[in-house]
Amino acid sequence: MRKVAQALVMLLAGVLMTYDADAQSRRERFEKKKERPDVFETTFQKSFPTVWNIIKEAIVESDCQVEAAKPVTTDAGTFKGKIQSTFCVLVRGEDSTLPVLERYSERVPYIRAGVWTAVRMQYTFYVVENEDGDVKVKLKGEISGYETYVTSKFHYFDSNGMLEEQLFELVKKKVAAAEDE
Repeated sequence: MRKVAQALVMLLAGVLMTYDADAQSRRERFEKKKERPDVFETTFQKSFPTVWNIIKEAIVESDCQVEAAKPVTTDAGTFKGKIQSTFCVLVRGEDSTLPVLERYSERVPYIRAGVWTAVRMQYTFYVVENEDGDVKVKLKGEISGYETYVTSKFHYFDSNGMLEEQLFELVKKKVAAAEDE
């Protein structure tokens, strides 16, 4: 009987340590999220067509496609436009989907007995040319997951900003390289 009690104590200690580690992991992700903005933005001292084309190249390099990209001319004679990627599939399959959702979203919605089978991301860039020739760029991302067992639909939720940050850094790096030429 004593060995059974010791085994139960050891099992309970293991469960509590796992729970504590999970809570610590959630706290760390929350703290990192607070460091990332919801919208990434900067201003480049490059021409509008150069920045526009670099953004489209960066989307393609990140294994996505450009869904919509149409610049327009404003009344002031400057350009502005929105570049939107297709829904970029990050992962498919029951075994690997939930960890990806947990890694890149702020909070995965709880669906009792739910089975997540796909994760996708969509990027939207807003590009505006200022009258002085500078180009202001904003990036916002949206993550979604497909739940197949209960709801059989995509659920949209807030990204934690990791993927947007990677793409935005790629754009900044490419613009800096274009300035060096």
